[in-house]
Amino acid sequence: MSIAKLLLRLTHGLRTVPAESANELCDKRENPSSQPLRRWRRATEQLEERLALSTVTMTANEQLLVELINRARANPTAEMQNYAQMGLNEGLAAGTITPAAKEPLAPNQALTNAAGLHSQDMINRDFFAHTNPDGKTPSDRAMAAGYPVGAGENIAQAGTTLQLNQIQEVYDRHIALLRSPSHRTNIMSTSYSEVGAGIRYGVFTSGGTDFNSILVTENFSDRGLNYITGVAFTDGVASDNFYTVGEGVGGVLITATNLATGQVFTETTGSSGGYALAVPNGVYNVVGTGGTIVGQVGHNSVQIAGSNVKVDFITTQGTPAEPVVTNGAGIVGLLDGQWIQASSTGVSFANEIWGSWSTGVRWEDVVTGDFDGDGDQDIAGRANGRWWVARSNGDSFVSESWGNWSTRVNWTSVMTGDFNGDGRDDIVGRINSGAWWVAVSDGTQFTNEPWGNWSPRINWQSIQIGDFNGDQKDDLVGRANDGGWWVAQSTGSGFTSSRWGGWSPRVEWSGISVGDFNGDGRDELIGRTGRAWWIAESTGAGFVNRVWTSWSDNVEWSDIRVGDVDGDGRDDLLGRTGGQWWVARTQDTEIVNERWANWNGAINWSDVMLFDVDRDGVDDLLARNGSDWWVGLSTGSSFTSSLWGRWPAAAATEYVFAGYFG
Repeated sequence: MSIAKLLLRLTHGLRTVPAESANELCDKRENPSSQPLRRWRRATEQLEERLALSTVTMTANEQLLVELINRARANPTAEMQNYAQMGLNEGLAAGTITPAAKEPLAPNQALTNAAGLHSQDMINRDFFAHTNPDGKTPSDRAMAAGYPVGAGENIAQAGTTLQLNQIQEVYDRHIALLRSPSHRTNIMSTSYSEVGAGIRYGVFTSGGTDFNSILVTENFSDRGLNYITGVAFTDGVASDNFYTVGEGVGGVLITATNLATGQVFTETTGSSGGYALAVPNGVYNVVGTGGTIVGQVGHNSVQIAGSNVKVDFITTQGTPAEPVVTNGAGIVGLLDGQWIQASSTGVSFANEIWGSWSTGVRWEDVVTGDFDGDGDQDIAGRANGRWWVARSNGDSFVSESWGNWSTRVNWTSVMTGDFNGDGRDDIVGRINSGAWWVAVSDGTQFTNEPWGNWSPRINWQSIQIGDFNGDQKDDLVGRANDGGWWVAQSTGSGFTSSRWGGWSPRVEWSGISVGDFNGDGRDELIGRTGRAWWIAESTGAGFVNRVWTSWSDNVEWSDIRVGDVDGDGRDDLLGRTGGQWWVARTQDTEIVNERWANWNGAINWSDVMLFDVDRDGVDDLLARNGSDWWVGLSTGSSFTSSLWGRWPAAAATEYVFAGYFG
C-alpha cells in the first residue's frame, strides 16, 4: 500500500497542522500484485443489474468532488497545469498517465455509502488509514455496502483549530490528491468507471490536540456497465458552466431514447443534481425535464460505445418541449402508490403520473370501467370496505369515496359492467350466501342493491360478464358442477337466472372466454377441450353448441385473448405457443387459423392484452417484458411489432389496465 503524507500550511495566523492523504490501488487480498482492479465490459448489461440501479444521493460537497474528478479526467494536462501547477507525470515514470481524455466516472450509491462511512469512522475513532481498526479494507467496505466487487481508494485529511472553510477544503483536498503521484494515478486510471465520494466534517484528535477537520474518501471501481452520467445545475452561483455548491437541481427526469431500437431509459437526478443512467451501447437522444427546467434540455446523438459519456444539464437553458399529442388510449398501472399512465401517441407511449393511492392500506377488487359515463375509463378499488374511484378528468385521476361494502362477508367474482343500460358502469359481486349485489353508479356514487341469488352449494366456475341477449345490458354467466351454463339476465334492476345449456363435465375445458364471434350483437362462449374449440352460440334465450375450430394439442397454448383484430365487427381468438402468436378468425363463412407474429418465446410476457391502441378501429396486441411495453399493431392480417415505451423499474407494477382513459 502506497501512503504519502503532505504538509498543508494553513495561513490566516493559524498554527500549522498536518494534512494527510493516502492511496490504495487495490485490496491486496484480491490483487496480490497490487495492481488496479482489472476492467471488464459487456456490450449490454443484464436487465436485473440495470433494474437494481437507483437515484444516487450525495451531499452538494460530495457532488463537487465528483465533478472535480471528472474535470481532471476530461483534460488531464490542463487540470495539472491550471490547478495542481505540476506536470502530468511529475513524480511518475514518463507516459504513466497519458494526456488523452478519460471516460467520466459515474457516481454509485454503494461506493458513496462505503466512502462516507469510512470518512466518518476515521473521525469517530481518530485514525487515518485504508485498513480500519477492525481490519476491514476498502474492498471489504465496498462489498459490505452492496457493491459486487472490490474497490480502490484515496483518502485525505486536513484540519485547523479555528473555523474550517468546508467548501474551499473540497477544492484544496482535490488539488492535494492530484499533487501526489500515487493518488493522481488513481484519479486518472482507465481501469475505473464508477466512483463514490464520502466527505465528513468533525473533530479529529491528533497528538492530544482537537482539530476541526475534513476527512475525504474516494472509492473507485468498475463492474462492466456503461453510463450516461452528469449533473443538473442552474449555474446561477458562479456562471462558469461548471457545477458549484448551491447550484445542483434534484428531481430532473433524465430520459435517454435509443435511436435504433426506440428503447427508453430513465433516471432522476438526486438532491445534489447528480445522476448515473446505465444503458447498452448505442446512440441516444438524452432529454432532461422537470426540476426547475422550463420545457426541456436536450442532447442529441449521444454515442455509448463501451465507456461512459458525460451529459450535463444547465437547467436555465430549457426550451419549450414539443407538445405530445395522445389519442386517449393508454395503459394504466399502480406503481409504488402512483398511477402511471402510458398514453398512446399512435406510435409510442408517453408516460405520465395521473394520481396516487395510499400504500398504507390493502387494496382489493381493483377494477376499471366508465363509472361516471363521460366516455373515459376510471379505476375503482376497495380498501377496508370503502369503494374509492379514481375518476378520469382526461389528463389525471381524481380519487373520490363512492360507497361501502360490508367487511363481514367474503366477496367473490367482483366485476364491472353496465347492468342497467344507463351508459355508466356498475360493480357486481357475490357473497358467501350466494347473493349477487350490484353497486349501481349514478355518476357520483354507488348505491348497493341485491340483484339475485345463485346457490352457495354449487361450485360455480368460469363466471364472466357479457350481453347474451343483445339488449344492451350486461348479464352474468357461470358454469355449475354438472356442466350446465346458467345466465343471470339483467332486467335493469335485478337478475333472472336460467339454464341456457351445458358442456360436458367429463372433459377438461380451458381458455373459456366471452365474445361476439358471429357479429350478431349477442355474446357467445368459447372454450377448448383437446384440439377442439367449441362455441356456445346465443339464440337470445339459450346456447347452441358446435365446434368452431381446432388447434394442435401437441403444444402448450398460453395468453388466450379475445378481440376484433381484423376489423370485421366479429371477435377473433388469439393464442401463443412458444413465441408464435396465432389468430383464429372468421373469413367469409369459414374459420381460418393464421400465424400473425413471432415474439421471443423465452421471455415471460406479462399483461398481455388485445386493445385498439392506435384508435384505427382494430384491436392490437400489447404485452410487457419487465418494464418494456411491446405493441403488435394489427394490419388486418398480421401484427407489426415494436417497442413502444418503458415504465419506471423502481418496483413491481400492480393492477394494469388498458383502456380509453382520456
